[in-house]
Amino acid sequence: WVESATTGLGRVPAADVATTMAAITRDRGPLTIDRAGGGLIAWPNGQLPYFAGGYVYEDLANATSQERVGTLLDKPARRLPYTGTTAFHGVFNREAIDVWRETASLRSHSGEAMPSRVRRVSADGFTVTAPRFTSSATSGGTRNQPESLVYTSSGPHRFPDIRRVDLRTGRTTRVVTRVAGDAITVSGDWIYFDQIEFAGAVSRYADLYAANLVSGRTVRRSHGQRLSDADISPRGDTMVAVRSSLGRRELGVWPVTRAADGSPTLADAPSRVVQQPDCAFATPRWSPDASRIVAVRHCSGELPGTRHLRLAT
Repeated sequence: WVESATTGLGRVPAADVATTMAAITRDRGPLTIDRAGGGLIAWPNGQLPYFAGGYVYEDLANATSQERVGTLLDKPARRLPYTGTTAFHGVFNREAIDVWRETASLRSHSGEAMPSRVRRVSADGFTVTAPRFTSSATSGGTRNQPESLVYTSSGPHRFPDIRRVDLRTGRTTRVVTRVAGDAITVSGDWIYFDQIEFAGAVSRYADLYAANLVSGRTVRRSHGQRLSDADISPRGDTMVAVRSSLGRRELGVWPVTRAADGSPTLADAPSRVVQQPDCAFATPRWSPDASRIVAVRHCSGELPGTRHLRLAT
């Protein structure tokens, strides 16, 4: 909440957070404090407490003042861990659970319904990230309408993996296992993804892998380069990715060729590197005509922002 109140950005005003919270409360009603805290969920993670808690503090600030909410947040800093909820009574003369119930009830009747055009396509029930559409090519080389969606899925009783859901039938199939990683990118029948692998006894590096959606074959395409967040160009012949090295995160562009068996091969070294002192790059994505790359740049002393990089220059 502090981040959003200070900058006007962050989780509280975010549209994707509002859609997620609307989907959670649409069928089950107001979100209870136990459910948000993970006590009633098979495999809790850290997102829901941030999302729901940010709304609680925002509603409190609107009903009272930001100064009183600031006082509430200062008090637990002087207390033992897990005893912060007792500060609610001292500041608002109400227990934390009562404040939660009031704000949750208001939110559930505020008209923030899930948009009718939004359709749920996965039913894993746990953490789902990095979705990308897949589609077949026409005879002219253009892409048809999306046929399926690939995404990373993780749960408490199985190994993390990449899954594929058919958008017409809703049938989900497992593609390949995956350890950590940031993104998935698709070119034809091949998907590219980064994951963590051991290098020696204790070192762990992020490298790029490719998996064929038809045969299920998986090949490793980089070794020890610390590559992540990759995106393949629309023609499938160039890859952009984030490379972490020497305390910085830079962008690299690699040519992609095809071996005799059709599997993609990444060049040993990038054809171009984009870096800037005291700055970190993330989430590079190609433009539709492959003439530019859009990436997030975060430099010391300023908020993150997007940057357009023209390959010709």
